[in-house]
Amino acid sequence: MKNSLTHCPKCGGKLVVREYECETCGTQIRGVFSIGGQISDEQMELIKLFISVYGNIGEFAKRLGVSRPTARARLRELGKSLGLNMDHTEESSSEVLDALERGEISVEEAIQKLRER
Repeated sequence: MKNSLTHCPKCGGKLVVREYECETCGTQIRGVFSIGGQISDEQMELIKLFISVYGNIGEFAKRLGVSRPTARARLRELGKSLGLNMDHTEESSSEVLDALERGEISVEEAIQKLRER
């Protein structure tokens, strides 16, 4: 799928859509609509990378050359840009699981911390 045109090829200004038309019934909707303005080109690259590693946060972080918490923070920002409610509990749970994986806490401590959330 080719990206839609979002910036003027002459001056680089942001393009807007002024009319939508239904291919089936011909209904027309006029106004000023932004084009894909929710995410930046950089964020689209993050999406592509995340998909290419099948959602593996460790591999995602490795390819970005950042820590797992930094990779999660970038995904959290992306989610917010897309209008998602990025629940803080999920972030905290991930941190607990990462600490467990690194051997910083025991399984029992991890279970206790996860139950407290």
